[in-house]
Amino acid sequence: MKSMRLRLFCAIALVSSIPVFSPVASMEQAAAPAAAKKSIQIEDVVAWKSIGTTLISNNGEWFAYRVAPQEGDAELTIRNVASGKETKFPLGEVGAPGGGGPAAAGASIQFSDDSKWIAFSTTPSKAEATRMRRSRRPIQTSVTLMNLASEDKKEYPNVRRFAFAGEAASHIALHRAPAAAAGGAATPAGGGRAGGPGAAPGGAADAPDNRPRGTDLILRDLSTGAELNVGNVSDFAFNKDGKFLATIIDATDKIGNGVQLRNMSAGTVSALDTDVANYERLAWTQKGDGLTVLKGKEDRAFIDRMFSIVGFTNFGSREPKKTVFDPSKDKSFPAGFAISGNRAATWNDKMGAFVFGIREPRKRTTPAPAPGATTPPEGEDAPAAPATPAGASEADEKVDLVLWHWKDSRLQSQQEVQEGADRNYTYLSMYHVGPQKFARLADDEVRTVSMA
Repeated sequence: MKSMRLRLFCAIALVSSIPVFSPVASMEQAAAPAAAKKSIQIEDVVAWKSIGTTLISNNGEWFAYRVAPQEGDAELTIRNVASGKETKFPLGEVGAPGGGGPAAAGASIQFSDDSKWIAFSTTPSKAEATRMRRSRRPIQTSVTLMNLASEDKKEYPNVRRFAFAGEAASHIALHRAPAAAAGGAATPAGGGRAGGPGAAPGGAADAPDNRPRGTDLILRDLSTGAELNVGNVSDFAFNKDGKFLATIIDATDKIGNGVQLRNMSAGTVSALDTDVANYERLAWTQKGDGLTVLKGKEDRAFIDRMFSIVGFTNFGSREPKKTVFDPSKDKSFPAGFAISGNRAATWNDKMGAFVFGIREPRKRTTPAPAPGATTPPEGEDAPAAPATPAGASEADEKVDLVLWHWKDSRLQSQQEVQEGADRNYTYLSMYHVGPQKFARLADDEVRTVSMA
């Protein structure tokens, strides 16, 4: 009996020692630290910085990365992995209105294959860019080239794109941008060795631009510092080992237009193909032993250019071998279609066929002006536009109308997002060079085809 009383007393003492929390007290205690926390403001979100582009040199001695806020100026950090020494460079404004600079898309940064050099694109700071836009001055992209060992650097203004000479890393090519209009946005500078970024004019959604697209291409010898200026270049591409540089010449009145090949070690230049035509979309093979280009000519019945494919092989010989596929001379090519300028033509892995896209070219609704014909007057001589009714603004005249059919397989929002992809879609096709046979790989039932 005495032992039971002792156990009961211990149990009561244990229960009484456990703290009791009421729901109200728990809520008050939980709310106390929450009230002490500061809420995130819009300024905090804008100032948040994130790491974008990251690169490691081929020898592993150098690491470069880009840090940028949501709005403001980006920064490049180059770090020596062994010593830990860091060098920082301003890259310019992020997401500049009207298209932005390279920082908006991740500033183009590239190590040379021998890990001795780095090149990166820059734009003006946000404050400077704002002042330039207010004064309607063009915002240009620059490229900085730096020797990693000595930290000697040189800046090249108004550069559209740059690339090191492949595995050889003997040269760097800097493609100047065309003169920008007043108040224009920066032209993004990109790196690479197989053709320029973006759609070629012949394959763009709008009518092809017949103005000459060639600008200066600066070739700098990295060992001597000597620079060579090549004019009227619209596109360029080094092959993988950097022994050859292919350039497209696009000049006034198409005089001298064509594809040229420069032997980087010998310094010799040869014309691979020339014609009164527009050449677009250079593409080397992955091994660098084959080259293709689209060759477009105007057709008064169509808005789009009519393209043929020109391919080159055997670059080790005195004269490379040229192969041409002109769909207008192939009876097996589907009627009502043409080679698309929206994608580059390439050699297949065995170098025995061209791989490219086809599409239905857009027909002209009005006849094209004959060569030499006068164009309608523009500017001050143009007819006066109809007057806007009194009380109506220009915005009142523009009406947006969105139509969606209930049988559409995609919602209107999805159609809007995929509008560009739909407009630039091409049906994958092949042309076998040996037997001279055309083969269509994709159609409306099988729209996506991947090459094995």
